[in-house]
Amino acid sequence: MIRVYYDSGTTNTRIYLLKKQEVLDQIFLEVGTRDSAISGDRGVLLKKLKEGYDDILRRNSLKDGDIHEIYLSGMITNPFGIIEVPHLETPIYKESLYEHVYVHQEESFFHRPLKLIPGAKTRSPKEGLHLGNVQLMGNTRGEEIEVMGLLRLGYLNEDKVQVMISPGSHTHMMLIRSGAIEDISSHFTGELHHAIMKETILGGETAKKTKEYQKELVIRGYDLLEKEGISRALYVVHSTKV
Repeated sequence: MIRVYYDSGTTNTRIYLLKKQEVLDQIFLEVGTRDSAISGDRGVLLKKLKEGYDDILRRNSLKDGDIHEIYLSGMITNPFGIIEVPHLETPIYKESLYEHVYVHQEESFFHRPLKLIPGAKTRSPKEGLHLGNVQLMGNTRGEEIEVMGLLRLGYLNEDKVQVMISPGSHTHMMLIRSGAIEDISSHFTGELHHAIMKETILGGETAKKTKEYQKELVIRGYDLLEKEGISRALYVVHSTKV
């Protein structure tokens, strides 16, 4: 059986053509839920996803009828994706994700069922979640699948307590114990970096090519961040030009 799997994030999407455990082909698309969020139209995202689907079928001499199932995970299940699917609460095992796959009949572009894999979030406190403790909540959409893949391949050990750090538009740190995601810490890193580099003076002042990092300056920058906050720390970087 041949399947198609989408890993769709905030800014990019990867499409994989799969036969059993083998990846036959893959396509990278520069489209994500940020596009539908900005435009206010889910169709913008769906249209690009369908174009990528048609492309990967065409270059492998396949038809829609040859594809047994289409799975999608990541930001595709958030309110700006195809349809919002609630997160699962920790602890989350691979069986949890499989049992809660959401089947969505998509009739605008694909005209067939799409199987959406839910994201993950930390369990709500006993007293419930409110504005006073909202900082306790971490959540992912897509990274939970990466954890299960790493466990399956043996890169994460089910007998150890480990942390997986997944950098991206949003960076997530996940505590893994006994084959389950137990806790999540989420950060707005990639999008913040993009905004700083594209929309502030630092973008023009920063070297475009990667240079060798100087350990003592990285540590000093982190110290500034902790003591004076990000706004002041960034300005200090700018001040080095004066």
